[in-house]
Amino acid sequence: MPLNIRNLDTSDIDAANEILVAAFQSARSYKDDLEFYLALVPNDWYLAEWEGTPAGLVGVVNYGPMAYVGFMGVHPTFYRKGIAKALMMHGLAKMEAAGCSIALLDASAMGEPLYRQVGFVDDGKSAQYLMDGRLVRNP
Repeated sequence: MPLNIRNLDTSDIDAANEILVAAFQSARSYKDDLEFYLALVPNDWYLAEWEGTPAGLVGVVNYGPMAYVGFMGVHPTFYRKGIAKALMMHGLAKMEAAGCSIALLDASAMGEPLYRQVGFVDDGKSAQYLMDGRLVRNP
């Protein structure tokens, strides 16, 4: 089978960043975010490889009774191969096996059909705000 899903490793940060930049059509780097989340929950970030080439990514931050799914992205080169659905099902199965039965996520318009297909329902709209690249630690 050409698709393999495995745990993300720190050596994959550059490839994972490239996937997210292309998937989100963004100019910003996600490396710091990926390093932070991978340190926070090292066993709940998954990299999909298509014939050995990094192709997609998803992460699950498990808080016990509920988890937050994030950074779901597939490089456009690999669209329409079932990678996004396979990644979501893999992440959700791992989450469920850990005893977590509630999953939350923020969906883009592009990702919404997939999330509905795997059982998510719309619970309202959200907005994303960034602080000029500064992280406020102790206001």
